Amino acid sequence: MLACFCDSFIWGELGSRFPLSGGTYVYLRECYGKGSWGDLGAFIFLWQSWISGPAQVASGFIAISSYLTYVHGRDDYWTKALTAFGLNILTIIMLMRRPGETGSVVYVLWGITIASILYCLVAGLANFHGENFHLPPQPFGNDGALSFVVSLGAACRFGIYDLTGYYDVCTMGGEVRNPRRTIPGSCIITCTLLLFVYMLTYVAIIGYLPWDGEDGFVTRMTDGNESTAYIMADFSEKLVGRGFAVFTAIVVCVVIFGSVFSMMAGMMYLPGAAAESGLFIEAFGRRSTLGCSEDVPMLSLLALGALSSVFCFLSLETVVGAMTVMLVLVQFMGQAIGLIILRYRISKGELPEDKRVWRIRYLPIVVVPHLLIFSFIFVTTDNYVFSGKTPMLEMSLAYILFGALFFLFRQSLVRKWPFAPANKGANEATSLLKNEALPTSVNARVK
Repeated sequence: MLACFCDSFIWGELGSRFPLSGGTYVYLRECYGKGSWGDLGAFIFLWQSWISGPAQVASGFIAISSYLTYVHGRDDYWTKALTAFGLNILTIIMLMRRPGETGSVVYVLWGITIASILYCLVAGLANFHGENFHLPPQPFGNDGALSFVVSLGAACRFGIYDLTGYYDVCTMGGEVRNPRRTIPGSCIITCTLLLFVYMLTYVAIIGYLPWDGEDGFVTRMTDGNESTAYIMADFSEKLVGRGFAVFTAIVVCVVIFGSVFSMMAGMMYLPGAAAESGLFIEAFGRRSTLGCSEDVPMLSLLALGALSSVFCFLSLETVVGAMTVMLVLVQFMGQAIGLIILRYRISKGELPEDKRVWRIRYLPIVVVPHLLIFSFIFVTTDNYVFSGKTPMLEMSLAYILFGALFFLFRQSLVRKWPFAPANKGANEATSLLKNEALPTSVNARVK
């Protein structure tokens, strides 16, 4: 939670400095230098986003399909996979509509989310049992403290997965009114509220539904019991009965759907931002109205939806692992180091400071714990070399390395950095840091 809280401040400053659609793609390019290392960083983020983005979207639909097994009782692979696939298609169709119409959907989903959170907190805290928090005789398990540390890293990865979304506004920064003020406030306030609700929710659930013992949901998870996929339904069934538990399961599905919907709405702008900057296929920068009053990045939406559909047929653990390991390295750690480099360049006079920008007042207090915690999460990822587990870490690093080689090959063909002639294309100054007007393509479109 501390890592995400620190991370929200980094998102806030970067979003204020660079109020463009594209999020991390823009931030890495500007921080590390356009026309040089920034181009490589931006491309690597775009490259990995074709895995992490669709995986993040699909993970939500997989979670919904697992929850629905409590309602209809069918927990076979194809039922869950096709349910996730169908929800993905529905989301694509909804996002093809004009932004004003999708905005009204967001308000409805927001209301349901707030009501669900209040129910969980009130019901759980009103039936609180303090003995549920007692530690077992061997709190570190049978394998000792080392095994506990490694499992803590896995728990942190799922924690990041649960909390992702507080920075969604940054992916559509060019669509936001008054972005230099709105984006920092949105990132920090949203993350703070999420952390507060996240902690209280777990306390409320565990205070009523035991996690340890014969009936504990952790024990059932170890035994492979499917009921661990719908803890809130178990919570409601024990509290009221199955009828209300079914209603709760449906509400939870709606809440998850709302989160995935807003996530996909932001992600579809990333390939277009990359295309406009010349580092990706030009067709992704075009917008299609399809009869709507506001334009939509249709090709990006369809490409993202197609890849998400593929991930809908994988397990949730695989999808979450594929998503977090690359995001931790490229996005979270990459942005933190990039902000340090940017501040250094500004302090040396290489770049001007923009007085309109919201800044982190004490940067080391935010960046140091951020990098330490995310580094721990990264190195404890499942790997074959040291732990003999699924080579998730090795495959992720290999994928990133292949992306870097592909970038260099492409740059050699177009004669751009690092293959450009001397003094040409290196360290291009950003118009945003020179206080120039924003390009027309990134002016706010949401009114």
